[in-house]
Amino acid sequence: MAVESNKVFTAELISKLLLISFSCAWDNKIWEKVDLKIRQLIYETSKQYQNNFKSRYGKVRLSGSNTERELSEIYVPIPCSDCHHKPTAEESYRSKVFKPELAIDDTVCYRSIFDRVNENQYLILVGKVGSGKTLTLKYIALEALSQDENCLYIHNKIPVYLDLNSHLYSDREIHEIIVEEFEIAGVPDAHNFAETTLKRGDLLLLIDSVDDLSQSQQSIRLSEVSALVERFPSNRYILARKEEIPFGNLLGFNSSYVHPFGESEILSFINKWFDCQDDSFGKLLLKVFRERALFPLDFLRSPLLLTITCSSFSKANASSSNVLVLYENALKTLLIDWSREKGIDTSDNVAHLKEEILSRLALKASQNLDNASLKIEVIETFSIPETRNLDSTDSTNPSQLLHEFQYKHGILEQNSDGSYRFAFRSIQEYLTAYSIIFLNHYLNIFLESHISDRQWRNIFILAAGIKNSDFLISSMLNHMNFLLMTPRLRKLANRIEEMTSTTQNTVRDSRKTGLILSVLIDIIITYQDNCKFRKTLFSCNSQINNILSKRQKISIETYTIDPKLLRYLDELALINISNSLAKKLLNSNALKDTEKIQKFSDKLENILIFLRDKSKHELTARLSRQKISDYLYQYWLTLLDLKPGDLEFETEDIEALKDYLYAYDLIFKCKDYSRQISPQIVDKIGKSFMPIKHEFKPSQ
Repeated sequence: MAVESNKVFTAELISKLLLISFSCAWDNKIWEKVDLKIRQLIYETSKQYQNNFKSRYGKVRLSGSNTERELSEIYVPIPCSDCHHKPTAEESYRSKVFKPELAIDDTVCYRSIFDRVNENQYLILVGKVGSGKTLTLKYIALEALSQDENCLYIHNKIPVYLDLNSHLYSDREIHEIIVEEFEIAGVPDAHNFAETTLKRGDLLLLIDSVDDLSQSQQSIRLSEVSALVERFPSNRYILARKEEIPFGNLLGFNSSYVHPFGESEILSFINKWFDCQDDSFGKLLLKVFRERALFPLDFLRSPLLLTITCSSFSKANASSSNVLVLYENALKTLLIDWSREKGIDTSDNVAHLKEEILSRLALKASQNLDNASLKIEVIETFSIPETRNLDSTDSTNPSQLLHEFQYKHGILEQNSDGSYRFAFRSIQEYLTAYSIIFLNHYLNIFLESHISDRQWRNIFILAAGIKNSDFLISSMLNHMNFLLMTPRLRKLANRIEEMTSTTQNTVRDSRKTGLILSVLIDIIITYQDNCKFRKTLFSCNSQINNILSKRQKISIETYTIDPKLLRYLDELALINISNSLAKKLLNSNALKDTEKIQKFSDKLENILIFLRDKSKHELTARLSRQKISDYLYQYWLTLLDLKPGDLEFETEDIEALKDYLYAYDLIFKCKDYSRQISPQIVDKIGKSFMPIKHEFKPSQ
């Protein structure tokens, strides 16, 4: 724009007219006093400022890629509140383990971010790494520039977005950075314009990335902000911070705390990302996410990781994308791409060592299952050996490393008692898996302690997907068999082994043991009068039948007796159940001696034919249901050469059986997610249901 034209009007007039043009008040009487050429010049200037701002700050670029999206098309207002509660280690653990993954904290009074922004002239927006603070600042600015009468920002101000990280090595003061922003936007006489608008209180200053500076730089910048507020108090100021710290001389500022996305925000973002007209696809995709094993639902609560997640999926491949790649991309974004944008040392050496340190910390946190927390002393102990090799002198200090993990990378968070936790349980599990894979000599120790631990389920499955899983799964099979080492279960397993046929029939021997065990449990549930564990055994049997029909691919009829229905079964039904169980054994060729079973089945068939005559059936009414049940139970014990005590389980037996079945199903999951597995190990898994009678000695 020509300088000669600029001399026609003052900076104060420019400010007034720019504000009018931003607000689209073209019928304002001020315009009637302005020359047509000047009016056109002001209009062009306002449009130029708007277009420049939108081109620089109105797009969202995915970290580590060149993909861009319009911010206005995908932005979802972040939930915020006036207060902030830093959880204890116990609260943090319980919220991540026992609460639904997408549940919001119902003790917090949430407010619209624009309510807070419109109410407070001086506001500090406090939130974690990747919580959406930067996008919110930019979106507020876009709303301030909007000519829509329904815009969310109600104050007539000229927005100026200040990314202090982009001026990391600049000695310019904030006042000078404001001038530079106007110069870049092509505003005439930018220096006088900035001074005038500041004095008049016409600006909305959005200050970002303070926490990306060094401690000394932060102190300087905060002092400059304080001086700016004191000198030009009529403007509006919004400052984004990652941490809640004393704000020095920033008197008069109120804080608003950013919270993770809830389900409604997640659905809204998904629908906007995929440009859906309604929320049907968002609900469908969220259902797919919930049903997929290993899917990191806690990623969805972070706007940054939700963006990465949505960019990894499409409408066409939502159910087939590799979930493990999502973990890798998330960690790469937090440790490398995001940090690179913030000016943090992200050389391959530093990133690799940081990942190694975090993996060891994750392993420590996962072993500390009471609250999954870490003390500062533990972090320093784990960090020192590695940090001696780091290139960056700033990173050799464990306290500096801790600061970066918390405030630069957003991977760790602090509890109210001073301990630390991983911000995302999914990342903790992935890093723990990485750690145990590369600490093979400790693997048996981890398996002995955690193979039946449900909190380690995802860890072992992720470990199988990181590299060749032969050693992991082979070790898991050994420890799985050790879970059945209660005296009663060992005796029962050995007896089942003796029952099975040694010839090649329709079912492999190891699978026959599972089928016989299933029949025995059905016998206990149906006919054992004093059984204390019917519901638990019913659950175990359902799992066994799932293994047989889906995992082992045995094409035979499998079912379990629901304890809830037992009270409704009459004498005829009890006999029918025994006949069905006998046929199940005969059809599978599971027993090497089938003659007795065949005779028993024939006998039951004759009884059933006899009882089909209603008159004869009435004669049996004199036989109590209990007597028939006892008779069938004793007949089964005799038939299978078992003693009553063999099927009278105690609590330790039931718990051992539950853990064994859980571990076996876990091994199949590990096989399914293995990056590489040999045919020999796959065959070994198929043959390993129920241990043989040899003594088990865990490998050293």
